[in-house]
Amino acid sequence: MFSAPNMGKICSQTRSPARLVAKGRAMLRVGQWFKFSSLQIIAVDAAGQILPPVPLHLEVEELDPPLFSLNNDIIGYGGITPTRAGHFRFRARTICRGPSAEVLVPAVVRGR
Repeated sequence: MFSAPNMGKICSQTRSPARLVAKGRAMLRVGQWFKFSSLQIIAVDAAGQILPPVPLHLEVEELDPPLFSLNNDIIGYGGITPTRAGHFRFRARTICRGPSAEVLVPAVVRGR
């Protein structure tokens, strides 16, 4: 985890990845809390070497009707609770200055 007051220092010490790689698909359950920290996203350099953790911005694909009640108070706690079954994607992207990288993480919400 990275906090806003430390971002300048962290970004100055972080190498920009050539790409981000998602490890598998995210599996969620209706009515169960899903921690964003359970997503496995790895930063990789141009030679394919794994880099130390990098700060990321995470987005949840919005669908109609929505799979989540995207309340900022809840998201601020580092996760979400699906309200119905379906498929969607997380989008993770780097947030430090310099070349950016992103990855789409497929996700499935299953019923109870």
